[in-house]
Amino acid sequence: PYAFVAPASLTEPATAGSDSLLPVLPSTAPLSGIFAPTSDQSWLTIGTVANGVVDFSFTANTSITRVAHITVLGQQITVTQPGVVPVLTVTKTHTGNFAQGQNGATYSVTASNAGAVPTSGTVTVTETVPTGLTLVSMAGPAWTCPSGGTTCTRGDALAAGASYPAITVTVNVAADAPAQVTNQVSVWGGDSATDGASDLTLIDVPAIASLSPSFTIAGGGPFTLTVNGSGFASTSVVQWNGAALATTYVSATQLTATTTTADLASPGTALIT
Repeated sequence: PYAFVAPASLTEPATAGSDSLLPVLPSTAPLSGIFAPTSDQSWLTIGTVANGVVDFSFTANTSITRVAHITVLGQQITVTQPGVVPVLTVTKTHTGNFAQGQNGATYSVTASNAGAVPTSGTVTVTETVPTGLTLVSMAGPAWTCPSGGTTCTRGDALAAGASYPAITVTVNVAADAPAQVTNQVSVWGGDSATDGASDLTLIDVPAIASLSPSFTIAGGGPFTLTVNGSGFASTSVVQWNGAALATTYVSATQLTATTTTADLASPGTALIT
């Protein structure tokens, strides 16, 4: 008599569990004694064999991927069990809005391990800045961040559920940056798949709300002009009819500027920008 053993290749989860092979046909085929199914690995154990169905169980895999073989009536069935791996994730945050022309704006980047085992090997964080921002530097405790580069690396293992110290990413904002940009970052290595994150950033455009004083006497001496508004940066410059004035940054909502004698030589209206 002949028996049919379905060829099969099974993949089981990393956690402990049980499964069964496809039925041997006919179901009355002898599967005991010298015909009993066997396993070539101790982590996979043959269980109940009844009506042509072979049950088996397996232990949890806390290491790398492993393979076992079940032999049934001379037919070998491969059983693969993936290992538990680290799962790197990354987040990027910033505080408040940036401003056109702002220098030294910062993001905070944090890489974490959401997996069940520690990382192994080098972990790399890569920064991708959008048009309108210029990357100045990346730095973080125990991270190696080459000057002028866009990456930070480290080789120490990150425990399951833990996070590395944050990386501070410093950027300058262009004077003509758009009203919003999206900054991106990725993390990879350490035996984990790659993960990425993005951070939508709003950029304030400078706007003047009021001037003090709003008028003065032609022919008078220089005076200090207070400009109130929003979206000002430390690099903001007040202009008098298109000419730059000596400007002092007070806050994101106020600047002061000093006029010259020439600015007030003749009666007229000045355009302040």
